[in-house]
Amino acid sequence: MHIIYFLTYNYSFKSWNESGNLPRELAYFKKFKEFDENIKFTFVSYGKKDDRKFFDRSLGNELISIYEYLPDCKNKYLRFLVSLYAPFVLKKMIDIKSVDLVKQNQIQGSWVSIIFKIIVKKPIIIRTGYDALTFKIKERKPRIIILFYKLLTKYSLSQSDIYTVTSEVDKKFLKSNFKNYKKIKLRRNFVTVNNNYVKIPVENRDSKIICVGRLVEQKNLFFIIDEFKDLQINLEIYGDGSQKEKLTSLISLNSLPVNVMGQIENPKILDKLNNSKYFVSASFFEGNPKNVLEAMLSGCIVFVSENENTKEIITDGEDGFLYSLEKGALKRKFSINTLNEELLHNISLNASNRVKKNNSLEKLVKLEISDFKEVVPE
Repeated sequence: MHIIYFLTYNYSFKSWNESGNLPRELAYFKKFKEFDENIKFTFVSYGKKDDRKFFDRSLGNELISIYEYLPDCKNKYLRFLVSLYAPFVLKKMIDIKSVDLVKQNQIQGSWVSIIFKIIVKKPIIIRTGYDALTFKIKERKPRIIILFYKLLTKYSLSQSDIYTVTSEVDKKFLKSNFKNYKKIKLRRNFVTVNNNYVKIPVENRDSKIICVGRLVEQKNLFFIIDEFKDLQINLEIYGDGSQKEKLTSLISLNSLPVNVMGQIENPKILDKLNNSKYFVSASFFEGNPKNVLEAMLSGCIVFVSENENTKEIITDGEDGFLYSLEKGALKRKFSINTLNEELLHNISLNASNRVKKNNSLEKLVKLEISDFKEVVPE
């Protein structure tokens, strides 16, 4: 089966590498080969010629980097117009008769893959890791941006053969707002389960707190720092983003025991999680957050801000802790629930087992292969 796989708009193998996520993404595609050697991917990325340095050809897959053949415009409006021409360039570069399926990673860029799908007359599966329309609404983006994502979601639902979401909340939202809900399937985000990995019991770990994610307003990191500043607990923050400079200035000004560690590769993040006792997230909103899932799999005691999506992956007091974003709520929750080592031991085990059951890479890939076979005739 030959699948044309479109990366998220403006993403490339190079950008995956820069964000530290390349090893995790490559593990996903390698797993397909383990289950079905006949699956071949041709990736369409928004990179240039140097994208090939980060691409693994050993699996027999191919790569087409759009901006190796089209102008890489810095102006976002010109860039969008150029992307509309990309499907017609791809048509000349790909053996159309060999194509069985088109797959889009995230709704951003779905206009490119849908136009290509219409040209080659093949089925398309659109995968979303979070609902972009919901995020734009919660981020209070301008009305024109929200309208664009509403129309894009409506168009993508109407054109897709299967449209996947990672949470019941997203599924419910789409069903209540759009007509083509029968195409929607739940396919949760995956984590890589390494059964040979020696997991350190939570009671033997460093008692520091770890945070992982983009350093942006959505992640609400200033709230975490404010909640823990009087407890003098070591806090390590991994990630990069627009608020990095403000965070480091606040930490330095108040001489807080907080270290902003920057961006590191996903395997190194997993090592950090395996050695850390606590993981904290204070996001205003989430989809199906991989960082929280990886922390739970690693056996961290997770403290996560409560919302509809996080309640899907955490049962408070059973496999993690949920708290409100009211001042003092996280501090109280942490102080009360970190004294009982037996409770923490059980929560660590429950969290890891829950993620293994619901979010393993193996489970997701098997489900996706069944989706492929559903839309591609034998």
